Amino acid sequence: MLQLADLTFLNTRPAQQAQPLTQLLQQNTVQVLECPTLRIALLDEVALASPVQTYDMLLFTSVNALRGWQQNHLDVQFAHHQTLIAIGKATADYGLQLGWPIAVLAQQHFDSESLLAHPQMQDLSGQKILLVKGQGGRDKLPTTLRARGAVVTALDVYKRQPASYCASSWPAFRVSQHPVLLISSYDSFCGLNAILDVAEKQVLSASCAHWDFIELAIVFSQRIADKMRAAGWQRPISVIPTQSNQGVLDALRAYLAQRHAE
Repeated sequence: MLQLADLTFLNTRPAQQAQPLTQLLQQNTVQVLECPTLRIALLDEVALASPVQTYDMLLFTSVNALRGWQQNHLDVQFAHHQTLIAIGKATADYGLQLGWPIAVLAQQHFDSESLLAHPQMQDLSGQKILLVKGQGGRDKLPTTLRARGAVVTALDVYKRQPASYCASSWPAFRVSQHPVLLISSYDSFCGLNAILDVAEKQVLSASCAHWDFIELAIVFSQRIADKMRAAGWQRPISVIPTQSNQGVLDALRAYLAQRHAE
């Protein structure tokens, strides 16, 4: 009977974010290989166009957004009227550790769609929002906020870059008996493709046989699963129930329960 200890999990989170998940899974007997697909580079010399106190809401998209804010020593003297919101629980937890009055609105799915569905985010007429984020990314969040009446200023404080080839982890993952791949964002999947294109000297696609050895891909949202399927991915996909480290472990347990029931 397949057990957690039989799985080999490729943790593709950026290096500075990988350890908590690795430790949790290892504590539950999962074999973990770390292979970051993206490198997070914090930007220097980021400046606010207006004093931070002039914004009604500060919206942080990720832990890296908070780190980028810290990197640039931006103002942390928040006014009483201001609302600080994190899209994800990990981001909120990090902000609370800094002593910030930051909250997360979603309860289960920590993405832009869940944030935008919250009652507090419906009528934003006249609200000045500072969106602290990484370079690039989707337009859905700022576009929807503006459509609801907000005046949105985007502040890029970090950028994502393809990481280096994980020369020990990837070959070991390829020969493991029950390989499970983590994809926390579609950028992460594209980053893995970019790394392997160079390392294996071939252009890969989601539909190619190169991926056939993977038993399961665990992804952070249905949107990521849909994009991978649209790109031609043919291997099994599991969307985690809650976007957290515990959610990843729960998804692995659910997969084993499904296998045992077959």
